[in-house]
Amino acid sequence: MKYLNKTVWCFCLPALLFGGCDSGKEEIPYRENPVAVRFSVAEDSFVQTRADLIGKDGTGPQYGTIYIRQTPKEDQNTHMWGHYRVTEGQSGSLTLEDKEHLYWLDSETEYFFEAISVPVNGNDIERSGGVTFTDEMPYESGGQGEVTFGGYDNGLEYFVGVTVGPQKLSNGQTVTMSMARQIGKIIFKTIKYKNASDVENENVEECRIIFPNLPTKATFDLDRMYRVNQVTMDPQPLGMNGRNYLCLTDSDEKGIKMTWKKALYPKPTHLTEDEHNSKTQAIYLPTFMFWDGKDNKPENQSGFFIIQYKDRTYTGNLNVKTLGTNDYIRLWPGDCLRVIVTLQDGPAGGGGDGSAIAEWSIAAEQEVPHYPLPGIYTAEDAQELFAVLQSGKVIPERFYKEENGKKVIRLFTNIDWSMVTTELIIPDDFVFVGQGYNVRLGEGGSISGAMEGLLYVNGKRYEDGVLADALRKSGTYKKHDSVC
Repeated sequence: MKYLNKTVWCFCLPALLFGGCDSGKEEIPYRENPVAVRFSVAEDSFVQTRADLIGKDGTGPQYGTIYIRQTPKEDQNTHMWGHYRVTEGQSGSLTLEDKEHLYWLDSETEYFFEAISVPVNGNDIERSGGVTFTDEMPYESGGQGEVTFGGYDNGLEYFVGVTVGPQKLSNGQTVTMSMARQIGKIIFKTIKYKNASDVENENVEECRIIFPNLPTKATFDLDRMYRVNQVTMDPQPLGMNGRNYLCLTDSDEKGIKMTWKKALYPKPTHLTEDEHNSKTQAIYLPTFMFWDGKDNKPENQSGFFIIQYKDRTYTGNLNVKTLGTNDYIRLWPGDCLRVIVTLQDGPAGGGGDGSAIAEWSIAAEQEVPHYPLPGIYTAEDAQELFAVLQSGKVIPERFYKEENGKKVIRLFTNIDWSMVTTELIIPDDFVFVGQGYNVRLGEGGSISGAMEGLLYVNGKRYEDGVLADALRKSGTYKKHDSVC
């Protein structure tokens, strides 16, 4: 079975004081002073079924070091770097590893933010994984790396990256980033064996899988990461369907290998089926077209693979065309292909002792958004919420999260409600949390109801629903809880 699923990660970078998600309160600096960038991180799996905070179920250490580069829009040769790790014992927050915090230096300078993870070994966090990276000299700007493809031990389940911007502090203190896995993977869910008499004897427990025509490694340069919707920095989509991925330069060395082992059952309850299978049954690969060889011979195609089982060798091909077209399928970064393979004794092409028959199907990629927390992420979300508030209809559950008996609506983007020229009322059982974003209202417009945190309304700063200037004059300038 094959399902192409868009992988989405969300990085929320509120420009608050840096810290984890706890009950501590921190003073928010004035906007014209340097403000440390604070990170709240979330992840979505290869499978579009859920969205969780990074570090849930104890996986945080496996992301290793997360390098984040901050670049002024007007001076793209100048970079500021931060090194972070997922906060120990927590989920959804990052802790500074070394170097300095990243800062908003003033309210008007526009920045791009780029992030890339360097994961550890998938089964041993004390060992390096399959990604190396440097932000140091002798490279002129830093940001070069190398990825080694292979099995779960290479840590590529946690190899992610993104670029967003330009963003400036005066547009709101929070920068939202959606991170994506930088490579694709194939899960060999089940491998069966049939003898020459076509009798299925057994399910394979362990074997060796090789893609002999695919590069073992690839290099990358952060300067060549495609910026989604940011043609000002890189006008070329680099063949990635307009998605947010590194441009990988393949090595000349060929032959990606892994040792495949049948996943042990019963499956731990906290893992999805794919997460459980990924431990021993997934191979992580660069983007490639299945049938793209110099001729029509199966053994010369990128989708050609070899399975070594006991003392025999089986060969097969991933070879299918897109439904209704003459285009062969490509495995894109972030995609997941699920395959059931039957090993059949008897002569096979490509020099094997038998054939490996791959059983799989295709589902079109779904453009389904996944967010780390319910809230307002887009202009369309804002328009829908406005319509619901005006009509008095039930607010959709994807816009709020129930916390301590209240339904909390969080902003994750600046919104334009300039059509509001009267009072817009937040219902009694809801709380509106601004998170540093700006709400534009029309002349005479206002918002009433329960409000928490930092919110700008037509550029004016409000704290817990009260104008900040009034708080300062009264000496009751408030502190705020950290929000993840």
